[in-house]
Amino acid sequence: MELNCSFAPTIATPDHIVLAEKLGYSRAFVFDSPALYADPIVTVALAAARTTRIKLGIAVVTAHARHLVSNASMIAHLATLAPGRIEIGVGTGFTSAVLLGRRPSRWGGSRAICRCAAGVARRS
Repeated sequence: MELNCSFAPTIATPDHIVLAEKLGYSRAFVFDSPALYADPIVTVALAAARTTRIKLGIAVVTAHARHLVSNASMIAHLATLAPGRIEIGVGTGFTSAVLLGRRPSRWGGSRAICRCAAGVARRS
């Protein structure tokens, strides 16, 4: 059986992820809701530096929260910090968009993040 966990990104979250790894969890994800929480990229990067086995991820990145190239660069950079351990969910960001008074991204934006991230990763 695999156990996974999800956290709001805070200053303490990397330590919580270290504990999750010690307890045998398979994956740890953090939310990407910049209007409510700390930066998920920094949170996952810090957790990557402090762990060796647990898979790490952000659920979910969206096209409207960060520029396409910033999302792609972030994914590629995290993948170099923790090879084979980064999993990123990509979506339209309905809840975060509504919170900001915006419409969710179109799926085309989500596909573009994936294509761009793949291209950046190949060049890294």
